[in-house]
Amino acid sequence: MMPRLRIGLLTHSVRARGGVVHTLELAQALVERGHAVTVIASAEPGEQLFRAVDFPVQVLRLPSLTGDLRAQVAQRIDTLVQGLPTLLTAGRYDVLHAQDSLSGNALALLRQQGMDLPPWARTVHHLDVFQDATLMAWQERAWRAANGVACVSDLWTNHFREVLGHAARRMHNGVNLGRYQIEPAAGDADRLAALGLAPQTGPVCLLVGGVEQRKNSVRLLQAFAWLRLADPDWPTRAWWWWEVPACWTTALPSAPGRTPWPSTAWAKAPASLCCAPAPCPTSCFRP
Repeated sequence: MMPRLRIGLLTHSVRARGGVVHTLELAQALVERGHAVTVIASAEPGEQLFRAVDFPVQVLRLPSLTGDLRAQVAQRIDTLVQGLPTLLTAGRYDVLHAQDSLSGNALALLRQQGMDLPPWARTVHHLDVFQDATLMAWQERAWRAANGVACVSDLWTNHFREVLGHAARRMHNGVNLGRYQIEPAAGDADRLAALGLAPQTGPVCLLVGGVEQRKNSVRLLQAFAWLRLADPDWPTRAWWWWEVPACWTTALPSAPGRTPWPSTAWAKAPASLCCAPAPCPTSCFRP
């Protein structure tokens, strides 16, 4: 039987971001296996965790960030370097798991400064390309200093192994499958009505994910427009879970809608097509 471990999971935000959701679901899965898990998250002034959880969450409050991207990243890392020692000492963790470059940098700096840290792992969801050499160096330090690296996709696992020469392990994104189902459930009609959709509304395209260049968001929206031209059965709206810029409201005859976090799970049930924008079409599926 596996011994009960004290595990600290570090994430960069309390918002409903992919890496944060992954951290929370990983924490819950570890708790259900009998481990003592605490999530340590950074939060900007006035923010709180976007949903309730059944395990401890400790929040490190960031200052009001100023300056360019490098300056703001430096302020975030410095806040972690100043605040983590007290939390980590009190937690007496057996292992730490950093989910982002900010916490990875903080742990690297603390170990460099002589703090006696337990082994720590780093999960890499993706690597960015910055024009600023300092940001690139910080991003690299955040995984090279770790005792082990994992990636949540084959693409990045292979990149680490074949391009960076680093033996990253493959793990999977934290997803609670209990939140997603094909079968109709009580209350579906009311929730659809809140979005202006009838229970029998015809095909529904649900686009899940952030709106960013690296996630092929524009191309996916263009594909939806093409689908509407090619198949008259498709309605004039796509529903996107996350923020849709106001400038996109002229991209289609009817602007995409937006569903908040609690709606995502049940919204997948009536969806005819669900797509998550990504550089590779690994997240698209038909329910």
